[in-house]
Amino acid sequence: MTTLPHTRPCFLLVVAAVGCSVAIGCWSGRTNTEPPQPMDRHERTIRDTTLALQHDPHDVAAYFNRAAAYRKKRDYDKAVADYSKVIELTPDDSDAFLTRGAVYSDKGDYDSAIRDFAEAIRLTPEALLASSADAYCARGKAYAAKGDHQNAIDDLTKAVTLTPNDATAFHARGVAYLEQGEHDKAIADFSRAIKAGAQYPDPEAFYHRGLAYEESGEPAKAEADFAKAKSLGFKQEPKE
Repeated sequence: MTTLPHTRPCFLLVVAAVGCSVAIGCWSGRTNTEPPQPMDRHERTIRDTTLALQHDPHDVAAYFNRAAAYRKKRDYDKAVADYSKVIELTPDDSDAFLTRGAVYSDKGDYDSAIRDFAEAIRLTPEALLASSADAYCARGKAYAAKGDHQNAIDDLTKAVTLTPNDATAFHARGVAYLEQGEHDKAIADFSRAIKAGAQYPDPEAFYHRGLAYEESGEPAKAEADFAKAKSLGFKQEPKE
């Protein structure tokens, strides 16, 4: 049987913060005879919203859309600046705090992310359960990334209480339990995540459940989950 190398991952429960500098205004290496490269859709959004803001510097939607485009381009500082402008103009906008917090998580600034997620939770009306769940889930992942697994579990428990079929929150809480050595709880959460996400199976949920089985002394179940993860396209990152 072909198996994956089962090394224990250092798993961060956040949107991956990939360092990527975006060169602006530098020489591209093209000669005058070469045609200009077409803009991608995010660059077009940045161009169009910048023009809109020249006409109306208080256009909240333009700042929001440009921030989202900067985030897609991994230009996180500019995304934070635009979301901050949204917050300046509409200080009670919970979505602005939630999305700025997500960008801080992208950057690896988890303390700032946690503060923004807390403000998003405070500002979200109780009736909007899904929005509250998103904020609790996001803050739980940020706590987990800092290694604060108990606070992560507390927030993720609130998330799954508000939205009981949230595969992402169950998966994230399962990883937090796994990091604390609570294998039975981890296995239960990974199983819930797999069931909730059955329409679009997540290979990482199978892989992490395999790790939990392996660490709890159930090698046959572990191998079955590792094989399933591999069949779904999971590739373990090489050790540094």
